[in-house]
Amino acid sequence: GTTARAGWLFGPLPDLMLGCGGLYLFVLIVLTLGGAPLRAAEALWLGPLLVLLIGAPHYGATLLRVYEHRKDRRTYAFFALWVTLAILLWFGISLYSGFAATAMVTLYLTWSPWHYTGQNYGIAVMFLRRRGVALDPLTKRLLYASFLLSFGFDLTCLVADS
Repeated sequence: GTTARAGWLFGPLPDLMLGCGGLYLFVLIVLTLGGAPLRAAEALWLGPLLVLLIGAPHYGATLLRVYEHRKDRRTYAFFALWVTLAILLWFGISLYSGFAATAMVTLYLTWSPWHYTGQNYGIAVMFLRRRGVALDPLTKRLLYASFLLSFGFDLTCLVADS
């Protein structure tokens, strides 16, 4: 009933598996434990299909958030229109310039973990609020700092791998 679902968006299982990365962790563990033979047996189309199935709803939700209400369209106009056009122009230039292409990939590989860091922080705060946990400013800053450290660690690993 409603009381059992209090604090969850769709219930514990969907929230933890889809919203908190439980399903991703499961797939990662299976692929890691399965080793090279499992990854070699994977169909070439499976990765792009999973990206479409998982990524499309995320992008759709973002677009809905940006374009659903007139106020939101005005609030996000700079990013939704001008930044998008700048990125498209940059992409066009990067087709002919190695420097621009390298810079674009570097920015993407830096921005992507930052984006997910922010989302995960927001989800954590949302779940805490839904559970009735009040966050004083210091605790909120410390929680945010923990996510920043996670981003810094991801970035450090990315730089070390290159």
